[in-house]
Amino acid sequence: MSTTPKRLTALQEEIIDTLANDYEDLQQIQGMLDHPVPVDQLTSALWGLVEEGYIACYQPTKTEMKLVAQPDRQGLNSYWFALTKRGEQLLQTLEGVQ
Repeated sequence: MSTTPKRLTALQEEIIDTLANDYEDLQQIQGMLDHPVPVDQLTSALWGLVEEGYIACYQPTKTEMKLVAQPDRQGLNSYWFALTKRGEQLLQTLEGVQ
């Protein structure tokens, strides 16, 4: 995770917003966006958010969502995503809540 946050793209900000309340997978995120986005562009934006520590990757089990400690970019199609504490703080900043 980088110590200096990178400037987010509009797509990354929209992804952060879609994850505000729940776990979502790639298809759900894509369906909640305001406009169609190619999968490769979406996975690139997601991976950037993972690398910056704003979102975490999870694998569903029968009873819970299990955190993926070392996510693999190639596995993004199979993960579910949720905001980290850092991502929640970013969301509040984006929404203008202090």
